Amino acid sequence: MKTVTVTSNDKTQPSVGLQLKGTVWKPIEVNPQFAALNVPAESQEPVKTEVRIVNNMDDVMEVWAPESNNKAFTAQVKTNTAGKEFVVTISTVPPLEAGNVQATITLKTSSTNMPAVNITAWANVQAVVIVNPPQITLPAGRSRPSRRPPSRFKITGPML
Repeated sequence: MKTVTVTSNDKTQPSVGLQLKGTVWKPIEVNPQFAALNVPAESQEPVKTEVRIVNNMDDVMEVWAPESNNKAFTAQVKTNTAGKEFVVTISTVPPLEAGNVQATITLKTSSTNMPAVNITAWANVQAVVIVNPPQITLPAGRSRPSRRPPSRFKITGPML
């Protein structure tokens, strides 16, 4: 919904507010637009999420097997309603290094409106140890030399 103000030289009504309301129709909906996965530290199991593809056109649509441009992700498509609704399951492929990993999952379709559906997938792989803050700055100060002589240690017996 949007509101627009129209101004004119009409002395009785110099401005009028118009409200425009509409629904955006998409021939093919992808929900969610992005596949975000949170991966626990050192996870050895795949983490999965699902993305729905809905064909809002009158014509039926075919969808072919998804392809990932990054080996850290795999994807599978399942038909919920033939020619109309599909579910793409996106999974991580462990092991993954800590940090962010990203891929584009592409599904070719029979639709002339959208011959390919691209889904951006990213995984936030958590670190085993998180140091926060990553840096500590100490204020400059005077340093005094120690007046004690260094300690002397005598080690006896086997070293473990």
